[in-house]
Amino acid sequence: MKEDSSIRILHVDDNEDYLNLLEVRLPLEDKSIFIEKAKSGKIALNLLSKENFDCVLVDYDMPGMNGLELLKAAKDKHLLIPFIFLTGQGNEEVAAQTFRLGADDYFTKDTTFAHFLRLVNSIKQNIAKYHHIKSAQSAAEVLLKREQQLKSLVSSMDELILLANNYGVIFEFFRPVEGYKTFKKNDDLLGKKLVDILPDKMTPIIEEALAQIKIDWEGKEFEYSIEPDNDTHWHRIKILPFLDILGNITDYLILIQDISDRMANRRKLIESEKRLRFILENTFDYIYQIDVRTGKYDFISPKAADIIGIPLDVIMNTPNFGRNIILPEDRDKIILVDKMRERNPEKENLISYRMYTANNETKYFEQRSRVILVDGEPRYVIGVFRDITEAERTDNFNKRLEAVYREFFTESADAVILIADNKGNIMDVVGEIAFKKTYGFPDLMFKDKNLKDFLDKQYYLDNRNKILMNFKEGLYFDAYFLMESPKKNFYLYAKAIAINDFTGNIERIIILLRDVTDKWDSNQPPPEFRIFFA
Repeated sequence: MKEDSSIRILHVDDNEDYLNLLEVRLPLEDKSIFIEKAKSGKIALNLLSKENFDCVLVDYDMPGMNGLELLKAAKDKHLLIPFIFLTGQGNEEVAAQTFRLGADDYFTKDTTFAHFLRLVNSIKQNIAKYHHIKSAQSAAEVLLKREQQLKSLVSSMDELILLANNYGVIFEFFRPVEGYKTFKKNDDLLGKKLVDILPDKMTPIIEEALAQIKIDWEGKEFEYSIEPDNDTHWHRIKILPFLDILGNITDYLILIQDISDRMANRRKLIESEKRLRFILENTFDYIYQIDVRTGKYDFISPKAADIIGIPLDVIMNTPNFGRNIILPEDRDKIILVDKMRERNPEKENLISYRMYTANNETKYFEQRSRVILVDGEPRYVIGVFRDITEAERTDNFNKRLEAVYREFFTESADAVILIADNKGNIMDVVGEIAFKKTYGFPDLMFKDKNLKDFLDKQYYLDNRNKILMNFKEGLYFDAYFLMESPKKNFYLYAKAIAINDFTGNIERIIILLRDVTDKWDSNQPPPEFRIFFA
């Protein structure tokens, strides 16, 4: 079977020995050659009508249909593949006759090395010529159709349309030129070269483009600016070649369009994008876009790198980076969101999760995201996430504080409750007024003071480690104290607990003081008795 890179040759000859010789000999000169044999012109014509060949080697003199008759029959069927004649008794008259009828080459049969080498070279050269002409014909047909389409659209186009010959000289144009500041009047265009009517800076570009078009037959397009009235105008120019059936350039079609408004809008868009990027990079929220195909960020607010503590390029170039630093116990939330996106890709999703930072700190984030579809398939995930760590910590702290409040108030409605910060400064007191009246103190004792003003220093020093350990582990610390008042001395039971912040440090200290004098008298003091007040 013929492969794409092989050369398929139909060899027609009534001499079976010569058929077999070329079948063996020609592939020795070029391994890409593949030969199909036919013992008569009639068989060959049947094969040509059914199969594709790159070249035909045909004997001049054969019984029935000879080589010339086969060539004429192939031409009648519009088969343009190369025909190379081989004859055992050739002469100039026979050769001339074959060439007049359209043969591509002519050889006298030989069995020498040089003969086969020349024959193979001729085969390859004529095949290349055939393919070139065939490609040129296809290109010409396409360009002809394009020319017809262009002519039908001329009346509705706002471009300046020029026609120039293959030397670049303008011989015809369509559309008035008053709107194009490059030109003064219509008569300025006819008979001039394209490089003469454009700004000088475009001359080398146009000359290079015309030279390149002659090589690849592909159109070229440029944008250029002019300043005729101290006002910048932008034009776009497109140059397209017209080809004849042999692939030679006959004329050029030149389209010139005023794109000044478009360029102005482009500048505005660029400025708008700059402003938008500035806003995105400086907003309190962090905006991102992920390419679903790679799992990498296309964009993420640079400040996100600062709060996470990881370089931006690492974040951008690591697939599924965000998932990798989410706490394991929160990753199920991401899996759930993925499943929800499968069911409804364009629905917005809201989740909260915890994430590790570079210094092993845990932060809380809230995230809104949705999928962007391209051609009906998920292509991007866009979203906004914000750091809610402080709000979450405050919320958790308030919940713990509220729980302690409820417990303490339930335990004793007539007790005094002191609320102090982590330095011992008393921030609030509940029940102090009643306490003052009951025991005859002249002034409010606790408000705006510090716990150390009332503690037995030696007792605190002796029990400091125990107190701090209990506080750190969220346990109570309690003790009994003797309180001296103007009316009488009495015993107090003190119960304290610390409310820790997110990092485990003490944030608040809550102390409940309750009168337990009725349970003991002066002869039987309570356990761990210490003087609480001086």
